[in-house]
Amino acid sequence: MSPSMVLLSATLAQPDGFVNWLNALNPEKFQRLCGGEGFDNSSFNIGFFIKLLVPTVILTTTILLFGGINTPSIIIASLSLLTLTGGAYYLARVFTPFTQCGDVSVGGAMPLCVSKYNRQMEIHPSFCNLNMFCECIVDQNCGGDDCTCKGGVCLSKTPGSVRNSYEKPVKMINLPMVILSSALIILVPILIFGLRKRLFPNIPNIMFMSIIFLSVSIFGTILVLSLFSYSNPRVEYVKQSCGPTPSPQSISKLSQ
Repeated sequence: MSPSMVLLSATLAQPDGFVNWLNALNPEKFQRLCGGEGFDNSSFNIGFFIKLLVPTVILTTTILLFGGINTPSIIIASLSLLTLTGGAYYLARVFTPFTQCGDVSVGGAMPLCVSKYNRQMEIHPSFCNLNMFCECIVDQNCGGDDCTCKGGVCLSKTPGSVRNSYEKPVKMINLPMVILSSALIILVPILIFGLRKRLFPNIPNIMFMSIIFLSVSIFGTILVLSLFSYSNPRVEYVKQSCGPTPSPQSISKLSQ
């Protein structure tokens, strides 16, 4: 293990030192340079919880529509609502993201997306903000006396020197939206059928089928876009003007 990684591990192993280090950070500057996710104070993935809660409410409503407003249906619907809401809360907590650098390399490395409550558990990168460049932790990682490490990026110590950045989309599937749209493709047509049966029995078949086709088309389009057209934006930096030149191997590894 490199000296810098030993230093980082020693720091993280001391809770008091870590808290002091965290409190000394400038939040605005850290968010601008690193993306803000590494030390995010968010303790719950509310967005993912809502995406799980929407199918839960639809399923509960469907149970009442098909079973009627009676004691057995209310009991079943209530138990389903409580159970699924509890499961959604647990999953949203497990998938609360935390972005961290698993490794550093000249030219930058892709950060790890892990669960905030289990740092050994990697989760899908679509849950995380990937704007951590992971090029350095201390100045020595930059490989030259003319370099300094600022916010995980190697910068030249030369006054007035600027290292330009650019945004590069990282193509991936949008897993939370895949889960939501897949559930809605199945549940919404069932809900529409239940509404027709219970509240709107006189709707013509052609209109009924058109509504179902429209709902499947909308959520199917969202599913396809989430699978094939989603990208998570990530800020990268042009080749540094100080220290050693990044090796072709590290460049090719970063671009994958």
